[in-house]
Amino acid sequence: MTSPDRLDAIADDLEKVASVIATARRLIDDARSVELGVLDSKMKAVCLAVLALPRDEGRLFLPALEAMMTSLDALEAALRAHAGPPADPRGAYQAYGRLGPPPPP
Repeated sequence: MTSPDRLDAIADDLEKVASVIATARRLIDDARSVELGVLDSKMKAVCLAVLALPRDEGRLFLPALEAMMTSLDALEAALRAHAGPPADPRGAYQAYGRLGPPPPP
């Protein structure tokens, strides 16, 4: 059995990840730049912590993990909407054609 303090720490870490996602979403909505590197490391750490728990204890965190995934999907959609479609690599070729043919799309 995992100590209550450890379970509380994992719950706190999940809340921190949710906060980072919410902050990133607000910044994107305001057309500001976002650094997502910290999000990756925080998510990895909290997911590994949950995986290390006994199965019954880990399942306690399923609602929070599912909410995190939903928030990440919304963040991805916001990023895609803000950034637009990926650039066509042929555009650079047309501008700088002497560099060689473009890679296939």
